[in-house]
Amino acid sequence: MNGMLNIMKPLKNEPWLTKGAIKFLDDNLNFEDSLLEIGSGGSTLYFSQKVKKIVSIEFNEIWYKRIFDALIDNKIKNVTLILLKTNSKNISKVYNTYLKGLNEKFNWIISDGVDGTRGAPIILANKLLYDNGWIILDNYNRSKYKKCLSYLKEWKEIIFNAESGRKYSGSGTAFYKKPKSPNLFNDYREG
Repeated sequence: MNGMLNIMKPLKNEPWLTKGAIKFLDDNLNFEDSLLEIGSGGSTLYFSQKVKKIVSIEFNEIWYKRIFDALIDNKIKNVTLILLKTNSKNISKVYNTYLKGLNEKFNWIISDGVDGTRGAPIILANKLLYDNGWIILDNYNRSKYKKCLSYLKEWKEIIFNAESGRKYSGSGTAFYKKPKSPNLFNDYREG
């Protein structure tokens, strides 16, 4: 989702991601998984059919109502849709504060909200993701991500670039897999 929402367009049951990224998700999402979504949309409907639980965070009240109505109309009950009321000046602070307060972990995080919301999930990924969980960054090559990507330098990276000829060609979707945390007791031996 980008900063310019067209609420009159039909809402499609699909994420605005590259074809390769969608194929990867289709092959790897599990009905026992949980997902944190930053920026709701057609992807919310798509993910609701693929995972057990979704927490989806939105800041645009009009868009929130549209997604809320779509969830009701489609009888989708595994999504917790959260509206964070904010303005463009404090959006990063509001998202950071909310995410820091979450007391649960997820198998997947997708960061596809407006620019002010994209860095917090990266910085907080160790806290929010289970070991071997994935963070998904749409439009991963945006300059706003560059500072935050250093937090993921030890993580496995898979990139799906946009197909040429598409509206958003030149961009892409990156997946980063959280490494398994070392077990501090693995080497303990009674002596």
